[in-house]
Amino acid sequence: MPQNKKQAIIFAAGLGTRLRPITNDLPKVLVEVSGTPMLEWIITKLIDNDFKKIIINTHYFADQIESFIKNKKIDAEIIISYEKDVLETGGGLVFAKDHFDEGDILIYNGDILTDINISDLWDEHINNDAIATFASFERNSNRQFLWDKDNYLCGWRNIESGEYKWSRETDAFSGMPFAAIHVVNTKILNLLPKTGKFSLTPHYIEIAKSNNIKRWISNNNYWFDIGSVEKLNEANRFFEKLKN
Repeated sequence: MPQNKKQAIIFAAGLGTRLRPITNDLPKVLVEVSGTPMLEWIITKLIDNDFKKIIINTHYFADQIESFIKNKKIDAEIIISYEKDVLETGGGLVFAKDHFDEGDILIYNGDILTDINISDLWDEHINNDAIATFASFERNSNRQFLWDKDNYLCGWRNIESGEYKWSRETDAFSGMPFAAIHVVNTKILNLLPKTGKFSLTPHYIEIAKSNNIKRWISNNNYWFDIGSVEKLNEANRFFEKLKN
């Protein structure tokens, strides 16, 4: 069955503990960056790139997110996937499975602000042979996915601990961190646990043993993971400079 709409899911269920006290009475995705809630930044980006169906997974202060959506005029179908308990990225994706059309899904972490071209990422995925395509770029991170010379996922490493996990053998590889934005085909849902709380990362390593997962290297100007007060302040300073 052909997919009628470009669809995306925004992961917005997290507790935002590293942003406390700001998140003591506010969900992380409604924290403002340069006067605009992060969720609004992301939804606007998705709509500007022709995404017509947007699922938002929620838990912490879910009622505030629902009120925010109801009070905004949004030119897209918005579906709330409420989780009674936080299910992490993998559990949250599987829990929302009934909301997806068969085809492809853009997955966007709700604390990422970036000018990564998500239309180019989407097109790269549509035109390749991979079950998932990850946006990646060079930045400082101890945790990195490992990619072979043809840009296929072959493993994962933690530079700080020295831990490695391999998906497939390769003569040459390079490490590059994940940008927390990727596209997957809905077929991947059949390769994940049916229920429960779990992270996607270790399952992607297993899935890549028998399925292609590819990287798309982004040429972006900015990328912020608003996971701490320090990062929030850094992003605010950056966007204020852009205004001047």
